[in-house]
Amino acid sequence: DPAVQRTLTADDRIALARAMGEHLALMQEATWDAPATYDHATDDLRPLDRPFADWFVVDVREWLRRCIAASDATTQADVDWIESIIERAADAMAVPFDPVLVHTDYKEGNVVAERTADGWRVNGVFDLGEAYAGDGEYDLARAACDYGLRSPEVLRAFVNAYGAARPPRDGFAERLALYILADRLIIWEYGQRNRVWFNPGLTLRDWAAPFVQIDLLRAPSS
Repeated sequence: DPAVQRTLTADDRIALARAMGEHLALMQEATWDAPATYDHATDDLRPLDRPFADWFVVDVREWLRRCIAASDATTQADVDWIESIIERAADAMAVPFDPVLVHTDYKEGNVVAERTADGWRVNGVFDLGEAYAGDGEYDLARAACDYGLRSPEVLRAFVNAYGAARPPRDGFAERLALYILADRLIIWEYGQRNRVWFNPGLTLRDWAAPFVQIDLLRAPSS
């Protein structure tokens, strides 16, 4: 609720971000034997028919195709930039992981939280319609983009709380660049298709690059 958020102090926002990181790590204690997506026909998760890295890159390129179809604001230079990020992340995407619940839209707007005697606690999460079993690091992307532009202290609280429970694997920075890019493509496509949010003349890279460059391993402390 934006009205409630406006009443939060700076300390509240840091504490809430910390609670978000703790809750995300807790949510990812739900594990699967293999990456999988939800199958409406069977009302169950169905294992992927290819390695997770291949599946994910196919999905990124599909969202890129949709962005191109939505408007001419996604240029060939944007496409080349995206392909370079995919290439740089190739080795990092091959690092093994234990498949966990991936929300895909994990952010403050999709949780409920309460202030307790011991501090803030996330006590509910919703909007799981696109959830799947995969690399849990992806769920850092959307909240990190929100926090990264809002406050370095808030970003650091979120990242540290999550990392304390789930330390980063080798190749974290390269993977997160690709995961953040994938998240931004979804937002860019919606905005371009519906002619909202983005000013004329702005390209995909102009808008997305500052997010992709967020370094969660070195989120500033001040």
